[in-house]
Amino acid sequence: MPQAILLPLLLLMLYLVLFGPQRRAKRQRAATMAALAENDEIVTIGGMHGRVAELGDGTVDVEVAEGVIVRYDRRAISSILRHHDAETTDEGDDDADSDDEPGETT
Repeated sequence: MPQAILLPLLLLMLYLVLFGPQRRAKRQRAATMAALAENDEIVTIGGMHGRVAELGDGTVDVEVAEGVIVRYDRRAISSILRHHDAETTDEGDDDADSDDEPGETT
């Protein structure tokens, strides 16, 4: 009787150890891609850094340099470096600092 319980228990533990982290990573990636928005700074799977210019159904237009826009499949986005919310906060701080610089006329 204990062998009949032990084998299914071992198989269940093996399944959880092997496939649990994979399911968790897949859910996290789906959440990250759902949070992708315009002006986010991203990295592609090929290592290209850029800023999201426009989002399509299955594509993302990425500005890699000023005026240079490249279209990628959404699946090619590896990670989001900085969301646009954090970026607007940083820009606001920079503007406040530049107003306080000596020698600048208004």
